[in-house]
Amino acid sequence: MRRAFVLLGLVAAAAVAAVLYFALREQRSHYEGLASRFPASTELFAETTRLGQWLDVAEEPGGQAAQGPLRSDPILEVLGQVWAAEPLRPQDLPSLLQNQPLAVGLWRVEAAAQNGANGGKWGGGALMLLAPGQRAPLEKFLGEKLLNSSPAGTVGEMALKRFAVPEGAEAYLYWGVDDKEAVAATSEEAVKALLEPSPDNGLAADRSFKMAVRPLKAKDGALLYVSGELFSDQNIASLKKAIGHFLPAHGGLWCSKEPEKPEAAPEKPGAQDDKENSEKLAIGEIVKPLKEMASLKSISGMAFWTAPPSGEHALWNAAVNISYKDKVTGIWRLLAGAGNQRPLLQERLPRDGNAYFWEGGVDLPSFYRMALEEAGRTLPPSQMGNIRGAIGLLEGKLDLSLANDLLPTIGSECAAAFGKDGEKSRWAIVFSLQDPRRFESLVNEKVAKSFSLKAATYPGARGWAFGGDEKQAGITLLVSGGAAIVTEDPAWALSTGGDAGRAWKKLSSISEPVSGAMIITPQSKEKSAGPAVTSWTFSNQGILIRAEVAGAPPR
Repeated sequence: MRRAFVLLGLVAAAAVAAVLYFALREQRSHYEGLASRFPASTELFAETTRLGQWLDVAEEPGGQAAQGPLRSDPILEVLGQVWAAEPLRPQDLPSLLQNQPLAVGLWRVEAAAQNGANGGKWGGGALMLLAPGQRAPLEKFLGEKLLNSSPAGTVGEMALKRFAVPEGAEAYLYWGVDDKEAVAATSEEAVKALLEPSPDNGLAADRSFKMAVRPLKAKDGALLYVSGELFSDQNIASLKKAIGHFLPAHGGLWCSKEPEKPEAAPEKPGAQDDKENSEKLAIGEIVKPLKEMASLKSISGMAFWTAPPSGEHALWNAAVNISYKDKVTGIWRLLAGAGNQRPLLQERLPRDGNAYFWEGGVDLPSFYRMALEEAGRTLPPSQMGNIRGAIGLLEGKLDLSLANDLLPTIGSECAAAFGKDGEKSRWAIVFSLQDPRRFESLVNEKVAKSFSLKAATYPGARGWAFGGDEKQAGITLLVSGGAAIVTEDPAWALSTGGDAGRAWKKLSSISEPVSGAMIITPQSKEKSAGPAVTSWTFSNQGILIRAEVAGAPPR
């Protein structure tokens, strides 16, 4: 009995150890960076784990070359344009900082800032971690760049300085350096928020941030996070106004001012004006419900990650994750209801294409019903009545029901192949069929008669042609091998044998369930430049998009 208890104890201990191991490993696999140093109310956050991976500072006198592939940093160039100054160069940064993490954030504060010129309800700052021996050269570097900075008190043990932002602006920049870190922010309060963060109330613990960032599995590279709250027109206008305080009035992307023009006397409306106003109203009636269907109110947060090429295959990698709120409406609800699967339809595609598109995991009858239901919630009754009327006219012409007759015969996959025959482009769109015989019967007895399609026979396929003449081929609908094919080149669309190209092989190599993929072969003379691959996955949590581009990085 005693041995049994000992054995049972060992098993329990092993089980607990295993649970702790995998829990800690899962925790470590999540994002670890500087987000915990920023307030939970941060709505715009960017971080690079190694600044030098984006820079090449070999031309800096006495500097060591960074390992990054680019000779100029696009972020620095953008900053130079925003501040209406000469573009910054890679050698403007000390090479000793090339391996240091850097993060920048903008956040909403509960009360207006002490300095009314500091953007009202917005705060922001940048934080960089330092290694031993980096403080003195960085202080020297910042002192040379931020001339005429004056003492501005202390936060903890860090002495702050205040720098007047370029002429014409209405604010100050507070900055400081100590042995462990360097900080720059919009106010003393913002500096304190970065240097004395709340461990349980930082951005890293924010639910929206975690939902957006964790699926990316970001490691080395750069990360950008945007809170869903920032997408409202009111917040964007407020943030733009706040940033405008820090920019010179005479230039910059945010606040360039054109000479004011005297107001012209209002003209009397004429017939042409009435026509234009009517057209604008008509367009507005169409655009407004579309905007409602694509409303960003369902978005909890958005995160973007990218890393420069590294390793033997030199792959650019990027990923985007759009996370949902608990209540999802509009087009986002439709996408949340889509499924995932492994591609199978590539066997029905020509193998020598240079680009492919694939979408799968969609139950068309359910998707159709859900789309009408969501449109009914979003659109005004008059427009929804027009949509249902148009569907009724089409079903009357075809003498069938889309929901009950046609859509149930179509399968869950759709794909498109694109290729070239000399200077001539060719394409084929392929649908998997759930009930090929029923689909063929509906096309032959209903669709072909309603649209005067011409019957045609091809090897291993039955077809119906529409349009075309002696100079230009028409469009042909084919049914072959459990698939429906729409193309201008039936012979190429049906040629599923032969040697497979790199793009087709890439599509066939996708083994994980996804919602869609796009494969494009770059027009490059280098044989090593493989296809660019983008895939996306829909779920009730959000949309995850991943991309990789092979080949040497751009210079």
